[in-house]
Amino acid sequence: PADQLGPGPLMQIRQSDLASFQYCAQQVKLREQAVEQGWHQPILSATARGTVLHYAFQILQRLHHEGREDALEVALATFEHYWAPKHIGEISEGPVDIWIGHDTWGGLLQRSLNSLRAAYSWVQKDKAVLLGLEHTFDVPIVIDGEEHMLHGTLDGLRLRVVNSQPMLGIDDLKGYRRKKTHLDW
Repeated sequence: PADQLGPGPLMQIRQSDLASFQYCAQQVKLREQAVEQGWHQPILSATARGTVLHYAFQILQRLHHEGREDALEVALATFEHYWAPKHIGEISEGPVDIWIGHDTWGGLLQRSLNSLRAAYSWVQKDKAVLLGLEHTFDVPIVIDGEEHMLHGTLDGLRLRVVNSQPMLGIDDLKGYRRKKTHLDW
């Protein structure tokens, strides 16, 4: 029984793995062990696109926050640069190994550029004060008497006014649809 095993090493769980961990904790553990032993997890076209798009979007937000008129153009050029096969390994874990059905390099390029343009329209309308991008955190949690570490990254941290009240806005971007959470200030 687990309660007779004694304290084990501190387990660190990334917030992005919580859904997988909830579905099958053993699968998450085995995947991490395989990676530690040198296994290369295949890179899907959607995963590589997401990595490059996320980076370009962070550039877009930062430059807009700094008041740069060329924020969109720089973000679009950033995506195009890193999406090129000769540069994708500079920002992704490597080149695409598996192209998902109906995904093409050019098709994903156009979809991504359109996503950045659409995102820029809501970035321009957002009146929140940007406090940080890619803010990492570690939160100790206790489960059944054992301490674990919840590790993650907030895509955006902003000060927002909601119903005339200041709120700490926590942005989690999924497919460039905003999922926002507000905490009372």
